[in-house]
Amino acid sequence: MAFCRLPWQGLMITPLGDFRLCALTNGLNYNQGMSTDEDGKLMNIMTHSPNEGLNGKWHREVRMNDVKTDGSWHDICSCCRDREIATGSDIKHIAASRRQSMERRNPSTHIVDGNSYKDVKMDENGYVDWMPTTLDIRFGNLCNMACVQCGPNYSNKWYEDWVGFYGENAPWGFGRSRQRLSRNEHNKLVNKQEVKWWESDIWWEKFDQMLPTLEHIYLTGGEPMIVPAHDEMLDRIIASGRAKDVYLDYDTNLSVINTKLAKRWDHFKHVEIAGSIDASEDNYEFVRHGGKWETFDRNVTRIKEFEQNGVVRLYRLTSCMQPTTIFSILQTEQYCMNKGIPFQIRFVDSPKMHSIMSLPKSAKEEIIEIYSKVDTVTSRLVVEWTADHLDEKYESPEDVKRYVRIMNYLDTSRGTDWKVQTKGTWELISKHCELGELK
Repeated sequence: MAFCRLPWQGLMITPLGDFRLCALTNGLNYNQGMSTDEDGKLMNIMTHSPNEGLNGKWHREVRMNDVKTDGSWHDICSCCRDREIATGSDIKHIAASRRQSMERRNPSTHIVDGNSYKDVKMDENGYVDWMPTTLDIRFGNLCNMACVQCGPNYSNKWYEDWVGFYGENAPWGFGRSRQRLSRNEHNKLVNKQEVKWWESDIWWEKFDQMLPTLEHIYLTGGEPMIVPAHDEMLDRIIASGRAKDVYLDYDTNLSVINTKLAKRWDHFKHVEIAGSIDASEDNYEFVRHGGKWETFDRNVTRIKEFEQNGVVRLYRLTSCMQPTTIFSILQTEQYCMNKGIPFQIRFVDSPKMHSIMSLPKSAKEEIIEIYSKVDTVTSRLVVEWTADHLDEKYESPEDVKRYVRIMNYLDTSRGTDWKVQTKGTWELISKHCELGELK
């Protein structure tokens, strides 16, 4: 059974304030899981209620699919489905799917679970009358890094490179919500369409409506810990007396860690932190542009010290498996093993130019051969996942070319040399891919 609590009681709020089923619903055929009302209008925290968001098109479709098919997979959930195939559906695996992680790390709920979902009050069109109990919040795209696989959706540090590569009027965004950048009076690129919803009274009123039943909040960004609204939200939860019942769940670059923040965390039920590492030592600052390896390494140690309160836990460091990290993932895994911290890889599936799925079969077979020579949790996962994606339907020659073009551009913009710093990616691509003039 593939029951997941997120379609039943979870709501994602994108950096633009739009509602979405889940951060992993990347299929363009499904409008990337963006929530729309009956009139087809994109739902937003400024215009719709949290309950309306929970009753968006894709939330309802997945719930009805659960009931009608005994919880079988809906195609919009292919990211978790593929991960569970690769891990043998092991819920304790460090690379368990998000669906499994939600069940393992925060199993209690007062609304619905895998045994009761067929019995709850839901009408024939999938509508429910409760508020979300789990939130996935991104307070805008304010970030202090511009990772190579990222973009303006999740980092304002990407603005200049985005316009430099794609052009002044190149759109970006989620689903049908498209944004364009322009220069202000100081010649700085800004998103003039942006509404800072997290600073509005409308948002805080709606947050207060959800607060009595909130159980879990997932926070990422941008970088969540540099946004003032993050601290205000924690203070509101603490003041309400509900912090002891709320589980905080972070994806952070670990660049901003301080004692004042740790004191806030003391009030909560659990605080679990995933630190984004992507690469280690000499590769870290190349992949995570703007980051400093010395700062990251120091803050890993600091978070481990905060664990002494019994509330905070650095439960994993994560790396995106993508063409840029094919030949550095195992080095990163070794760093984590030396620190005694679980390591998880995330297979990039969007944008496709940063997905190893887009590579031709022969390149994937070479990746399998390379990773089959060692025996670690990560190597086994890479072999399993890659073997499951050998079919030519996953290949995208144009996206491979797009990857080469943007990496070439970033070299000129950032003063890097990706063909050297990726330690084998260029050789793999040029060996197996038809690149034309790019060679």
